[in-house]
Amino acid sequence: MNKLTWLYCILIFGFLNFIPNSVYAQRENPSTIDTTVQNDSFRTLQWVADSLAKAIVEKKSNAVLGLYPGAGIYIKYSQIVAPDIPNGTVVSRYTFYKLKLSKKHQRIKKDLKKAGLTLNKASLDRIDIDTGVSDRKIIYCRIRVHFKRNKQRFFIEANGIQINNQWFIIDGFNVEREEDI
Repeated sequence: MNKLTWLYCILIFGFLNFIPNSVYAQRENPSTIDTTVQNDSFRTLQWVADSLAKAIVEKKSNAVLGLYPGAGIYIKYSQIVAPDIPNGTVVSRYTFYKLKLSKKHQRIKKDLKKAGLTLNKASLDRIDIDTGVSDRKIIYCRIRVHFKRNKQRFFIEANGIQINNQWFIIDGFNVEREEDI
């Protein structure tokens, strides 16, 4: 082998070795996660509902992940709501639920197909928002984005939570068919 081939082999080996080590280091050392607390005054309930509808129509998972709370606000909120949970568990739970939300958003197409529905050529009909307060004084919401296409009507539902007077999507993307016209 010539020197150039050896150089490529070393670079590839180094790159492949770097990726798993950096992921492992972040998982083992939660302090590497950005814990800056968000303070976005624009995160009203209506803004989150409109952004959710836009993310569903455009099928952009990064837009949906932007509706999820940042690590800092999630960790600080978890420490207030459930102070007995260790910090490492809170960080791993944050990562798990954020990934779960992204995967649910990606599954919308399959769930719509299974229900015999499609977002192609469907128009946004309306957005319904219901709010409530749990026993533990947690303010939550259910957002339903209603679509119609020909005689079919359906909605995609997501759940949100209010943290520090800001709204975030934490779960959802359930697809339900409504009565046909």
